[in-house]
Amino acid sequence: MKKQLENYAKENKAAFDALEPSDLIWQKIELQLNNQPKQVKLKKYAWLSIAATILITIGLGFYVYQIQDKKVNISDINPDYAQKDIHYASLIEEKRNELNTIKSSNPELFRKFTTDLKTLDENYEKLKGELSNAPNQQYIIKQIILNREIQLQILTQQLNAINQVKTHTQENKVL
Repeated sequence: MKKQLENYAKENKAAFDALEPSDLIWQKIELQLNNQPKQVKLKKYAWLSIAATILITIGLGFYVYQIQDKKVNISDINPDYAQKDIHYASLIEEKRNELNTIKSSNPELFRKFTTDLKTLDENYEKLKGELSNAPNQQYIIKQIILNREIQLQILTQQLNAINQVKTHTQENKVL
């Protein structure tokens, strides 16, 4: 059958060559080819690399989420220091409330006093943030407690200074 087809093609070659499609047909074919969207076929390794990239991205996202979510509390490391921190925090809050009494009568003095405390508060928060990643967590906890002690000392000194000024002012009024 194959030989018959080959023989037929050889014998009628001249007839095949004589019949050519018109230019109009070739133009239509060309237009259809240009209008078709080109399909990009991805090879198997391209699909595997895309899948691997997606898996790595998801894995890294999960890892970063785990690290950020891992916050360590002082009580997890040393319950005694956690109790001290809570105790100092309550004392500091009481002293701050007392300090707020001069806010309206002497705003300039209040602003000066709170500037130092604000810096110590920022340091306290920074230390707490470092606690989860610190290799020596005991040291960081001691620094946190020291920060609280300093805050308490400053507040006490500030309140003592305010009371001395009030006492001196009252004595001068009496005289």
